[in-house]
This record gives sequence, structure tokens and C-alpha cells, in this order.
Amino acid sequence: MCSVSLLSMLRIDFGQSLFDHCGVLILVQPVGYIGDKPFKSIYDEISGYRTAQVPNTTRRLLLRYAKRVTPQFLEWGNFHLHKRVLGLICVGKCSEVSEVEKLENAVNEIKNPFSAILFNTRCFVFGCKSTNDVKVRKDFALIGGEDPSRDLQNNLAEFVASLFNVLESKRLSKLSEKIDKIVLIKTHVEHESLGGENDSRTMKRKTVGRSKKYTGDLCMLAGLPQDALSQYLIAGEHLRSANDVLWLAGAFEGQCAASLALISDEAQKSTNSLILPTECAANSVYVTSNGLGNEVDESKFRNPSPLSKEDMVDRLSEALKLYNRVKGAAVLETEANLKFTRLLIRFQKPIEASIALQNSMSVNISLTELEKITRFNTAAILYDEIGFKRKAAFFSKISAVQCVSHQLQKPLWQLSYNFLMDALEGYRIHQDQNNVSKGHQNGWPYLQTRILNDLILTSRYLGDPSLYIRHVTFLLQTMHEHLSDQEKRELSTILESSFKEHPASPREKENNRMDKLDMNNLSLTNMPVVRSFQVQPLAPHMRPVRKRVLTDAGNSSGSPFIFSTLRQNRKEARKVKRVKWVCGDIGQVSLDVFNPMPFELKATNMVLCVEGAEFEPYPTCLSLPAKAGPHTVILLGIPKSVGSLRITGYTITVFGVESTCKLTESNMKSKDEFPVIVDVVASMPVLQVSTSLPKVRSRPPDPDAPQSAPLVTAVTLYAGQSIKGTVKLENTSKLPVDSLTITIGEESVGNSTDITVTITGARRFPQRLEGSEKAKYDPEATWGLTGSIHFEYSTEAFASNMYRKVETYSKPQRQAKCKQYVCDLPVCRASGCGNVDNLKLDAAMLEVLFLDPIVFEASINGKAYDSTTSNEVTVSISSIVDLVVTVFNESDESRGPLLLSIDPYQEQAFGCPVTELDGKVTWFGTLKSRISELSPGSSLCHCCSLMFLYTGQYTISISCSDVSAEQVPCNDASSAIAESSHSSETLRRTSVDRLINETRKSWTFSPPIKIHVVE
Repeated sequence: MCSVSLLSMLRIDFGQSLFDHCGVLILVQPVGYIGDKPFKSIYDEISGYRTAQVPNTTRRLLLRYAKRVTPQFLEWGNFHLHKRVLGLICVGKCSEVSEVEKLENAVNEIKNPFSAILFNTRCFVFGCKSTNDVKVRKDFALIGGEDPSRDLQNNLAEFVASLFNVLESKRLSKLSEKIDKIVLIKTHVEHESLGGENDSRTMKRKTVGRSKKYTGDLCMLAGLPQDALSQYLIAGEHLRSANDVLWLAGAFEGQCAASLALISDEAQKSTNSLILPTECAANSVYVTSNGLGNEVDESKFRNPSPLSKEDMVDRLSEALKLYNRVKGAAVLETEANLKFTRLLIRFQKPIEASIALQNSMSVNISLTELEKITRFNTAAILYDEIGFKRKAAFFSKISAVQCVSHQLQKPLWQLSYNFLMDALEGYRIHQDQNNVSKGHQNGWPYLQTRILNDLILTSRYLGDPSLYIRHVTFLLQTMHEHLSDQEKRELSTILESSFKEHPASPREKENNRMDKLDMNNLSLTNMPVVRSFQVQPLAPHMRPVRKRVLTDAGNSSGSPFIFSTLRQNRKEARKVKRVKWVCGDIGQVSLDVFNPMPFELKATNMVLCVEGAEFEPYPTCLSLPAKAGPHTVILLGIPKSVGSLRITGYTITVFGVESTCKLTESNMKSKDEFPVIVDVVASMPVLQVSTSLPKVRSRPPDPDAPQSAPLVTAVTLYAGQSIKGTVKLENTSKLPVDSLTITIGEESVGNSTDITVTITGARRFPQRLEGSEKAKYDPEATWGLTGSIHFEYSTEAFASNMYRKVETYSKPQRQAKCKQYVCDLPVCRASGCGNVDNLKLDAAMLEVLFLDPIVFEASINGKAYDSTTSNEVTVSISSIVDLVVTVFNESDESRGPLLLSIDPYQEQAFGCPVTELDGKVTWFGTLKSRISELSPGSSLCHCCSLMFLYTGQYTISISCSDVSAEQVPCNDASSAIAESSHSSETLRRTSVDRLINETRKSWTFSPPIKIHVVE
């Protein structure tokens, strides 16, 4: 927390604590022509000595320093001796000893207001050495030897020793004072007492009690808290009986201060301590005070035990109540409340400390503007120590507002800025946004926005444009979700106009600025919002591929180790494949941007930030519509060196502010890709491939732009078709290609063959072909190489036609005919030859391959019925339908005996046929015809007529069945097997024939004939 300098003692000492009762106050003032920086340096060195050790004793003096003390501060010096200025140190600078006399008048002017209370004065003159020729006053000390710090320490110790001697003499004098010599000590708020009161017993008790309280103050300053506690306890007894409310409260304060000094080691914390001269030890003696009558038994107060913590709290609480009863003691009441607050903080009682601090703020007292600033700032510091951060921030803000009050002759803008900066933490505004947890609200947006606006206004009056711009940027970045559209427009306009007025953002010189004004730069990471950050690999034809040695392919199979899925660390095994870029080729990064602002957002100089390999980024400019997104942006750059390239973020300029935005996992398209590392390989030659084969467009990278689809070579072939084409390779780069390996893979079921064309030498291709297992591409060839490769290739696959229900025979002519099946498509101008030699066919496969041997033709009422194109036939009710069915045998062997069947039926809604028509259909002739044998190429014709007596949908099913299995149930086959058991070939063929005879015995006219009967 920043605080107002407490080195200037105002009427109220807002930095008071109980430990100050032990401190000897020394005023340090500059004299002559000494600069602010030299004086500050000397003052810091002097004020570093906070304690002074009395030699040969355990007594230790506490030292307090101040740069300025107002006369109002000294008004209560008689009441609390630690509020008196007991020593004066003047600091001057001279180049010659003769100039020292000129400082005497200045020293006297500073000394005169305090001459009545000062114990001693000393002027430290820097810059000249002491000589015997020129004599200086005793209160002047020349410091200019080889070791100025050592001289300063010795002179300061001598000066403190003189203060101690005076202080000790006063203490001894007070202890040995006769009762009739005691004078009543008064404060400036007490009226003159009446003469009659001086002889009363109450006045006597009051006089003795105040004297004891004063003696206790001397003991505290002299480093004797035990004796001080004794004096305060005695004073309390006298003052309580005299009902001296004000001084009784002071005695209670003294008791608490002495007890705290006895139980704490505050004096031991100082690292720099003065060692007083040994002459001081002669004066440090203990004297027993004279008795003050029988009214108070003082013997029981000798060597008392310090008060407990609870007793100290009770005594200070009682003292506060007594101060509240005294008119004109508001200063003492305010200071006592602050002491009480600090004591409760030390005792770790935050609630009670907060109440005491609140009571100090409610004391009715008239304050100057500077005192108001100090009061509010002190409250902020104490609330921060208590742990009430928001209250501390509130009073820091009040202090900042008070610094620019119209009552001040000159506003304190720098001090106001410091107070506002101190209030940020209490309002949960963190300058380092990395410490802020994401995902939930942190603080109070309305209050945060207000104090940030106050900071912007205050920083504007400081005269530092860069500081002003940073605060506007901070508000826009951290609070943009809570700002209205109008506020966003105003802040963006302020930024743009500020950068136009101060394009370079010059800073003021360091000697004109406070250290607290420095603030870390903040990037506008939300303008625009970046998502789906992804490194784009090179195009497939430009992507580098690692060259593999042929011998490496078989290493895995020859390894003696057994593969196991058990791994010690699977996370390490799952490594993300890094994208590879080529040195000298353009690399791309894609990202989606969103504009959260209510106006068009213009961004310039958007480039990638990288580490590692040398990289040349290309700047990109954006113009995003209001509250729109996502918009895909491509950032380009060329890697200039080989190595690992780490993309850390991007730089963008918005509203004139250049922001360096670091990448986080939230920016990435996939969290597994973070951090973003790209491997840059050496420059490689480029081969251009052209072909005479037809080209088509592939899938476009952008669905909204079909024209962006690249042209690729693609050939569609029918089974058995072949095509010829020419492929031409040309080296279009400036790098030579040392060797070129082309591998052509022929993919078929269960087999893989690679044919490699290897070119050795320059400017021509060899005529040698070699086989390999994997496809290889070695992009190395002689520069300027141009050649052409002619490929003649064909594909082999199954014929696409379907053979259904064909009887299988093992005759060579049948196999030869299947092998020589020719596919010819004149319309497509495509032809080819298929081969099934390598296929292993079983009965089920043969059933699908061969054509049906039985083919049907049908005609209705004299018109041919085509099952592929004809629809249902519509007839009227009770009309005669003439049906002619012809059966052809297109196989090479006779078929029979055969049974031709014609079956009319109806289909129900769920697809089941109903053959029992119950008089709905009548016919003329027979619906079944039997033939003993049907020779190859011959036919069977059967005629009949049908009459439909009811309307509806009817179906006529036509089928032809082989009834030979019923008449001769495999006896011939069994005898044939018995007679030819010696021939395994005959057995195989007979078994196949029997299997086919049993399964291939019925053929159907498909689809069946549909008849629609209407009235």
C-alpha cells in the first residue's frame, strides 16, 4: 500500500503506535544549497539507525526521525513527551570550510521555533574536511573524510549520546524531586486553575500523578520500560483518586506501552544500531524516588509484572472512553484509537480492530485537506493489514479523490494515481491477467469499471501519453464484456486519437516520474477473438517425405523381440505428428477470427511470432464487420533456416495499439496441437508432372467455392478395360535432382506388386525395371531434367454381369467359353478381357455366375409381354384373357423331364399370397404342361385362357421345374460313383453334378404378370 509520507508530522500523528512512546523524536532538516537527491540519500542513511545501545547496560534507545514538524504537532508535547522534538539535525553541503559560517544563520532560523524543547542540535556538513586552521562551532560536524559513512555514524552516535545524557539527567532530577517543588503540568486545553485549588488535597494528588506520568515518559524514552511501568501505575492511582480524566487516560496508555515494550522484541528488530560512547554508562544509574506521602503505597508498584494482553485491551478501551469525555481531546482520542487498532492487529483480533478503526474515523474533529488525505490513507493501510481488502480499496479511492479536491491550491495528481493503483487489488483487478481464473466472475464489474475510468482520467493529467493509453487498453481488454456499445466506441476513439497525437508514445524522463507510474504492457487479445488456430501442412504434391532405405523394411520382421501392447508410458507413445515445412517455401497458418465490437474492426500488421528457426512473416490486414464471425484468416510466412520452429503467438495492431498475443490452448483447434512446433527441412527441388490422361476436379478445400478445387488426373475403367497415357516430369526449381524412383502399385485382392522405374544419370530415363515392396520417391535429379514415361497398364477384376442359376459342368468347352467371355460397350468406346483362372469357385458362387438355361417369353391377348418394361395389364370383368407361354432351352445340353406351371393368385396387404381364389378365376385348357425332354435350342409353347369373375388385383406366376430328381432320386449318381471309385476326378465331377441337380431344378418368369380387373 502506498502511504502519505509520515515523515511530515502534522497536528495528528496518524502513524502512532504504542511503540512510539519509546522513541526519541529527531527532526532532520536541509540547510544551504543542497539538492533534494543528496538530502534524501543522507536522510535515508541517518534514518537507517533506529536504535542506540547504551554500553555496559541492557538499555536500548529507540530513535524516530521526521523531515518536517508543524507547530500544532507540538501542542501535546507536555502531555506525551514522545511528541516533543528533542533533537535537531541539519544537513548542509559546502566545498570549503570557510563557507560553513554561512550556514549558521540558517541553522538558527530552524532552531528558534524549537529552542524551548530541544535537548541538542547538530549540523552535519558534507563536502569539506576538517582542518586545524579554521575553527567551527561545536554543534557543527564536518564529514568529508575517506569514509563518510563511518564519520556520519560516529557523529550521529555522539549526538544521540548527548540527547541521552540530557534525558537521563532529567529523569534522575525528576526522581529526586521534592514534593514541595513539584509543579503542576498542564496542557494547552486546560484553563488556569484557581489559587484555592492549589492547596487542596485533590490538587496535590493531581500534581503528583501528573509528575509521575511525566517521569514514566522520561523512563520510556531512556530505555527503562520496567521503571516506566512502575511510574505509570503509581500515576494511575493518584490520578484516579483525583478524578483527573485526561491524564488518567494518558497513564493508561503509558501502562500499555510499557507492558508491550517489555513483552515484545521490537527494539531487537533493527539491523543498524548505534553504539553510544562509554561515557554514557556513567550516567545510566538507577535512583530510588522519594516518597510522596502515605496516601499511596508505592512499594507494591516496584518491579511490577507487565499487563496481560486482555488487560492491555481493557486499559486502552477505558482510556478511549476517558478521552471521549474531555472537550478538546479529539486529537488524543484519534491517535489512541489508531494505537488501539494496531495493538489489536498485533494480537490478531481483526473484528475488534475493525471496530476500533471505525471509531477513529467517527471522531468529530476539524481537519485540513492534507490531514484528511492522511487519515483516509491510514485507514486504507490498516484495513489492508486487517485483511479487509475491499474496505482498504474504498478508503484508497477516497484518498485519491481527496488529493484532487478543489480546496487544495494544487491538485496532487501523482499521489491520487498511486492511491488508485493501490485500490485495484481490493476491487479484484489484477494487472497480471495470468493470475486471474477463467470461467467465473471475479469482482464487481460496475465498481471495477468506475475505478478504471478514474485511473484513465488521473493518468491523463500526469502528462505521460503511454501510461494513459495503457490504462485505456487495460479497460477495453479486461472489461469489454461489461461495457456498453457506446463506451466501447468512445474508448476505441480515444485510442485512435491518442496514437495520432502521439504516434511514438514518448515517455517522460525518469527523474520527472514516480516509480509507481510504470505499468506492464497489455495486449488486446479479444480484438479480434482468435479460435481454431491450426498449422496447415504443405500441399500433398509439395509435402516432403522421409526417404527410407530398402533394408529397413525387413528389420521389424527379423527382430528377436516380441511385440507387446503393454507399455510403461502410453502418453509418451502417443505423439502428435509435427507438420513439416520446407525452407524457402511459403508456410500457412489458418485461424478463425470473431469481431466482438459493435463497429467495423480494422486490424493491420497481423503477423506470426516465432522462436527457433529464422522466419520471414508476411503482414496481413483485416477488416471485420460488426459483431460477426467466424472469418477464416490465413497467415503466411517463409522459413529461412532449417530447424525447429515454435509458433508462440501473433502480433496485431488495432486502434493504433500493437499487441503481442501469446497462444493458449483456448486458441487452438485441438488441444493436442499445443504447443505449436513445426519442423523445417532443407530446401528441395520441385518436379512438375504433366500427363495426357484426362483431368477432373477433386473435392474443393472450400465448399463455398467449388472453383477452388484442383485438377487431378483420374481414370475410370470398366472391368477388363485398358487405357494408355503419357506422364511427363520436369524439374522447375533451381536445385538438382540426383535420383528419381517411381513406384507403381497394382492393388488386387490378396496380392501386391510394386514396379519401380529407376533413372540413373542425367537427361534420360533408363530402360530397366525393378520390383520393390514400398513406394519410394527420392526428389533428387539433375537440374533441367525433362523426360517422359509411357505407361501401359490394365486392370483385372470380376465381370459385373450376374449369372443366375446355371448348371455347372466340368467340360473344357464350358470353362473355355467362360474364360473367353467378351465385354464390349460400343457407346462408351470401351472394351476389354476378363480372366477367372485364379478364382476358386464353389457351388454357391457358380450359382451366381452362370446364366439361366431356361428363358421365358409370354404374350397376353396376342401382345408380347416384356417383364422389364411392361406394367400391369388391365382387363374388364368376365373377359377372356389369352395367355401364351414359350420356354426356350439356351443351354448346351437337353433338359427334362420339365413341368411348366401357371398359377394365378392374389396378394394380401402384408404380402402373403392367396392361392385359393374360391371361384374368382376360371380357365380354359390346362394350367400345367409336362415335357419329357427339351433339346438345346428348342422350345415349348403352351396356351390357355383365363376369365376373372371379380374385380381386383391378380398375379400370374409362371415357373418351370425339373422333375427328374423325383423320378430318379440319385440312383444313377450312386452307381456311377461305385463303378468309378478308382478315379478321383470322376468322383469330383459326379458330386458337383449331383449337387447342382438337387439345387438347380426350378426357374421362374420374373417378375410375375400383374392383372388389374375392372368393371
